[in-house]
Amino acid sequence: MSKKRYSLYFGIAVTLASLLPTGCGTEIAGSHNPSAYANEAAITGPWIRGFTRAGVSADIHANQGYAYGTAPDGTDLHYFFASRTLTLSSTYLTLTPLASSDALLPNTDHQGAGDYYEGRVYSVVQDWHGCSVPDGPIDVEVFDGTSLAPLSSADITAYQPEASGMTIDRHTGKAIVSSYCVPDKLFVYDRTNWQLEGTIPLPIHVGHIQGVSWRRGFVYIGNAEGQLYGLRMFDGTMRLLLSAGIQGEFEGPDFHSAQLRWLKNDGTGHYLYLFNPEY
Repeated sequence: MSKKRYSLYFGIAVTLASLLPTGCGTEIAGSHNPSAYANEAAITGPWIRGFTRAGVSADIHANQGYAYGTAPDGTDLHYFFASRTLTLSSTYLTLTPLASSDALLPNTDHQGAGDYYEGRVYSVVQDWHGCSVPDGPIDVEVFDGTSLAPLSSADITAYQPEASGMTIDRHTGKAIVSSYCVPDKLFVYDRTNWQLEGTIPLPIHVGHIQGVSWRRGFVYIGNAEGQLYGLRMFDGTMRLLLSAGIQGEFEGPDFHSAQLRWLKNDGTGHYLYLFNPEY
């Protein structure tokens, strides 16, 4: 693969000091507008200015992430990602399984967070060793959105050292994959062949990324410490939007309509916290 295909989607010029978030609304802008995302400006929503906590679920018994989808008939779909299993639930307030699947492939022991898109569920699985040793194998798995039957898988071990979560850009159809161990970029894949198309630099470095979620021209990036960042795709501008301030380890987030739903492990169970955005 040529160096051109590995080229960066956003040109970022920042100082070391500017990489440290100083509070909600702190903003760093990219230096140019890549053609791949330039026309995404037309579908991009406004910046979220803050969040109001709106509730919490019962113990979900899933420890990696949540994803929301809508079936063709309009039915709400709620997916919970655990280290070894993927579950479709009839509600987000409790784990009420409609279908489940063993998410692991041979030689893997850990599933990250994922996404629902056009009737399919996407997740990442790997043999987790921690950040000091590159993980491998690392695979993308694709499941049927209703039965959760495995449909396909692809090995992405050559492209990134670890994978924590995935979202699908609804505008381009590309897959965007995060890494818990890589704080300064996201990885972009072509879903037709799962080849790496490039990386998206993060002008604010985010340690311990647990998952990502695309919505209305933004990628929302959540880390284990409960910080949620917004990355505006058409110009690379990035802001810290939420510091949850709730004890425990946060996992993969997603949006239901306008509501942020974020899974958290507080040491006694796993709960989906609900936040309503303010614009």
